Amino acid sequence: MGPMIIGLTVTQINTLSDDLIAWWFSSSPDKGLSFVLLGRNIQYPLERSSVSHLYFAQRLYQLPLGVFGISLATAIFPVMSSYAARKDFSGLARSVSQGLRSAIFIAIPATIGLVAIARPLISVAFEHGKFGQARDDTGMVAWTLLFYALGLCGYFAQQVLTRAFYSMQDSKTPMRSALIAVAANIVLNLTLIWFFGTGGLAFSTAICSYLQVVILVVFLRRTLLKQASDASILDGLAPTLLKTIAATLCMTAVIITAQWLSQSWHHIFKLLLIVPSAATVYLLAAKLLHIEMLSLLTGRKHTTNGSIDD
Repeated sequence: MGPMIIGLTVTQINTLSDDLIAWWFSSSPDKGLSFVLLGRNIQYPLERSSVSHLYFAQRLYQLPLGVFGISLATAIFPVMSSYAARKDFSGLARSVSQGLRSAIFIAIPATIGLVAIARPLISVAFEHGKFGQARDDTGMVAWTLLFYALGLCGYFAQQVLTRAFYSMQDSKTPMRSALIAVAANIVLNLTLIWFFGTGGLAFSTAICSYLQVVILVVFLRRTLLKQASDASILDGLAPTLLKTIAATLCMTAVIITAQWLSQSWHHIFKLLLIVPSAATVYLLAAKLLHIEMLSLLTGRKHTTNGSIDD
């Protein structure tokens, strides 16, 4: 149970690490503006409010991760387990490939969307009470969210890949990759914090999500190819990526246009215009480009060989 928990919660562990390091390296009335290291007086790289900025940014990037990423991995896990139980490693590889392509299909537009609507979203969600009164809290949260959002593809893929190992009763490989990612995150946190502030902490978490994905892909491919020569988990990934980028560019054009049209609007009405119009254009573009992962939203069924039924 322990190894499985570590493998599944590496992103949460890394965000906790971000919070702890932000707290340690932020100035406060009690700690002052600097600390002494090896006889040198060094100014803290973060302001007192940095922990709050991280917290708010984490709440926002974890929304698509929880609603779509974890749900996707949970939905595909029984299919992967069924293939693994039957020793059908080619089928398992197709399921993993489908999960990764689905992650790309959802995570890339979610990344662009979060970054594009960050300010109005933060304003609507958090601008009340003391938030934003003394400083540009909205800008700082948006800055931090930018870097967290860059890791969405990695966070989504983590969820799919770890469950692929669990379907084969292997909880140690995800745990080991998670521990490597956590260690790397701490090192990068202590480095990037001096250059990007809270953005550096978020960027470190994003980078380490892709580091873990690379490790998991390498070991999963090796494991599956030993069992079946045609068990490739990367089949179809490149076409899906290119088509998703094309559809996302169409969506981005709509977002930019909608932002220009709604410059003087209240943030709530901006979101009511931008979000539905961007989502509609993205789905239409995906349909025109024949992105098969659109079946996740239209309810089309998959056959046992991984193809899609109309």
